Amino acid sequence: MKRILSLLAVILFVSVLVPTKAIASSGIPYPTFTLGASNEFIYTQTAFIPIGILNRNTLLNAPEDIYYKDGNFYIADSKSKRVVVINEHGEEVKIIKIDEFVLPMGVFVDHEDNIFVADKDAQAVFKVSQDGILLQAFYRPDSPLYGKSTKYLPIKVAVASNGNIYIIGEGATNGVITLNYTGEFIGYIGINKAPTSLRKFFFNLFVPDSELADTVPPSPINIALDSKNTIFTVNQQIRETFKRLNFDGVNTLQGNTYYPTSGLVDIAISDNNYIYLVSKNGDVYEYDSKGNMLFAFNCFDYNKSQIMGLVDTPSGIEVDDKGNLYIIDKSNNKIQMYQKTPFVDLVHVAVELFNDGRYIESKPYWTEIIKQNASFALARSGLGYAYFKEGKNNEALEQFYLARNYSGYSQVYWDIRNEYIQQYGSMWLSIIIGVFLLYKIAKKILKKTPVYAYSLNTINKLKERKLIHDLFYAFNIFKKPIDTFYGLQRENKASYKSALIILGLFVATYLFGNYGSGFLFRSSTYLTGAYLQIINVLAVFIGYVFVNYLISTLFDGEGKFKDLFIATSYCLLPFIIIQVPLTIVSHVLTYNEMFVYSMISQISILWCLILIIMSIQNIHNFSFKRTLFNLLVTLFGVFMLALILFFIYMFTNQLIDYVNTIIKEVMYRVRY
Repeated sequence: MKRILSLLAVILFVSVLVPTKAIASSGIPYPTFTLGASNEFIYTQTAFIPIGILNRNTLLNAPEDIYYKDGNFYIADSKSKRVVVINEHGEEVKIIKIDEFVLPMGVFVDHEDNIFVADKDAQAVFKVSQDGILLQAFYRPDSPLYGKSTKYLPIKVAVASNGNIYIIGEGATNGVITLNYTGEFIGYIGINKAPTSLRKFFFNLFVPDSELADTVPPSPINIALDSKNTIFTVNQQIRETFKRLNFDGVNTLQGNTYYPTSGLVDIAISDNNYIYLVSKNGDVYEYDSKGNMLFAFNCFDYNKSQIMGLVDTPSGIEVDDKGNLYIIDKSNNKIQMYQKTPFVDLVHVAVELFNDGRYIESKPYWTEIIKQNASFALARSGLGYAYFKEGKNNEALEQFYLARNYSGYSQVYWDIRNEYIQQYGSMWLSIIIGVFLLYKIAKKILKKTPVYAYSLNTINKLKERKLIHDLFYAFNIFKKPIDTFYGLQRENKASYKSALIILGLFVATYLFGNYGSGFLFRSSTYLTGAYLQIINVLAVFIGYVFVNYLISTLFDGEGKFKDLFIATSYCLLPFIIIQVPLTIVSHVLTYNEMFVYSMISQISILWCLILIIMSIQNIHNFSFKRTLFNLLVTLFGVFMLALILFFIYMFTNQLIDYVNTIIKEVMYRVRY
């Protein structure tokens, strides 16, 4: 513990001497971000400071890849057909060049210091000694399992401690090409799923030869290994833009990992298993070993200013044993160097203690991080687990709430709830039984008094009013839905007013569910404005009723617009009746009851859908088969209506912009 406190004191002392915020305001050409509680990017202290050019004494020509080992950087200098070795001081150590090199694009050094070079144009991976002697060449596998028509264009390579060679091939859609140490083809690992979308679905349906109709999975574009030989890949055109693969090729990063969307090009893993990524747009990311994003910044040179730390064409990233970053600027033939700040050291110490399960020991570090940046969500989560370990559940619950850490919140709330039940459960049970008995006794006593008869008479009179009668009649849909539809259509037992009241209650229930649910069960739609949600719900309702009425009229349906409007409103009653108490109860539930909560919620929605189908069949006097067809056509009609309205909206906006432009032009010419 003394060692940890001493290390914390050193970090804080250095932070005072070199304040990261001061650094950021005195020449750092980019801001630094981390993730907030809602997975949004928020500003944080500078993580990496540009300190110069690594290859200041060495000319490069389109460098493609970089690898660090034992104080030396190995650079795949593609157009010069060589591998350049530079030490940490920027001094050129040696040049590795053999006649077989044509376009070296990937480089790796194994535990025996052998250099592996992926050469795309040579269609081979070369194993070269430190003296520049070709030891082995791995050409296209002749195994039938490789695939007769599969090309072999190696662009990146990595080698495990057991000798297995992992090759990224351009266009290798089956995944990472795996060879054993002799060069024998073992198989593929980490195949990506083909991306799907509604747009591709329609192109598959109508234009089968289109490129958009192509369902071939995208190939991995880069690879790295951590200290345990775990494979990491970089991917494009899919959601999981980088993966940590197990032996079955399944991504094992945690489910809430933030995946960059800006086109990653390279990945590097530090000795402590921190993950570093760079994209073609200059976005740089750092993650811990579990997939939590720690820092992000953008070093792209948008203004072509060639300021230190900015790059024009990032093609590779590497990290040394001190945690400093190196990014290749391919078009400018430079390797930019970035030194980590004391704030990074502080976060790293906290993360390493936390990931080792030493929650309490990590507490002072998380506390200090929050002092410097109160919005650092990962620090809130870490502090929450530390409090939980200490038995301070209320403090832990607050930190998990601030971090939007739902699993941690659920875990702590479960303990708090159990303690409360053990302490007060018998008391509340006695109160509930007592209230029930009092109700029964009071009811028997009141039945013998004039007050009861007067109340009953008043209620019966209220029921005779048209609106009240129609509202009570709507509840018959739970017992006799077919009779209810018959009554509202043939016997005038319903009205627009009652339907509008129920529709209003449905909208209110929907909003109550979004905004009033317990923290663990609150939908992400609560971030959307209430007015927009109301418009969306009403638009779907009115669109369905309007389109179904038009479609049913074409198919000789007997229902009027009024009948359909009222019946559809009444069909929403199960949602109202079930969701209101379910929303209230959600405040005392945890993720352990998620299945029950979800099942009841889905039952309410399914119940409404079944009633809507029954309403179509009975209101329009359709057969069941014709009802299903009518429903499918209605859904398609609603989709087309939404599409038309969207096009009208886009056209109107463009027309308004065009008119505004003409007006501004006329005003400008009149003035000048």
